[in-house]
Amino acid sequence: MRFSILVPIYNVGECLKEMLASIDAQTFRDFELVLVDDGSTDGCQDVCDEYCAANSSAKVIHKPNGGLISARRVGIRNALGEYVLFVDADDMLKDNALEEINRVIEENSSDIVIYNADIFDGNSRQPFFEHELPEGPVKDKRVIYDKLFLSYSMNSMCLKAMKRTLLDADRDYSEFYDCSVAEDLLQSVPVYIAAENIYYLDKALYDYRTDSGMTHKCNPSYYSSNRRINLDIRERLKDEGIEDLDKKAAFHILIAAYAGTTQMKYAGSADTGLLESIRSDEEFQRAWELVWNSPYAGSFSKKQKLLLKLLHDGKYGMIKLLLKIKGGK
Repeated sequence: MRFSILVPIYNVGECLKEMLASIDAQTFRDFELVLVDDGSTDGCQDVCDEYCAANSSAKVIHKPNGGLISARRVGIRNALGEYVLFVDADDMLKDNALEEINRVIEENSSDIVIYNADIFDGNSRQPFFEHELPEGPVKDKRVIYDKLFLSYSMNSMCLKAMKRTLLDADRDYSEFYDCSVAEDLLQSVPVYIAAENIYYLDKALYDYRTDSGMTHKCNPSYYSSNRRINLDIRERLKDEGIEDLDKKAAFHILIAAYAGTTQMKYAGSADTGLLESIRSDEEFQRAWELVWNSPYAGSFSKKQKLLLKLLHDGKYGMIKLLLKIKGGK
């Protein structure tokens, strides 16, 4: 079997049926579908059972709710395909996704095929990531590692097909089960390290939905989750010959601090206690010293620099005002 498509599912409503329809529409048919119901309570579990009863190439695993990382690990351990793809239950695959990926594998014997996505708002599509690298085999993995820290375009587990043997199925990720962000980065790094042949396919094969109601919710642990994962991957990448690894990891910490601050707009107000916990964190302070006066600071947008400076200086009232007036954009 060529592919295992792994789908973690938790209370995604009607989006699940649209995702399943996108699987049914695949022009390449040598695959299995592994649905992991992570304790859904909204009827998704019944949709999974009905679908699998009617489709012999699909199976469902029901488990107590444990979070996205937990669900993905269960999917990996139950996959049989030579290559694994992840699809979030509220997103969709393009009809020709598997066909295009299989073509690249046949032509290049790739361990990993990275591809692009469109953002789909329910009506129209626009590029999410494109032209990140020259299309073709990636000659130096360090360009990918840089993007993991500096652009996020290579992070998503849903935008790559990976040889199943590269996935560290036996690793215990339980200490990170409570992390609801940056889990893609956490699980991508070991796969990239293990791969020998990576191909970048400059085509959008995935629809990332923004109209599902599953995004734009305040997450007070956004920064702390990113911090923990940043420390893990920094340690794992220390022997990969990455220039300025500490500064690049520090840049990532500051971006996490920015995002952890701006997303407070979804709560309707800025939580001064949360902002102070970010500002006083030793990793934030260390990252500030490493990056703020370095060339990497030039990669921040004006808005990022402004909010980070206000955060560093403890100007929480100004942050609250900006979030209220501009919505943190």
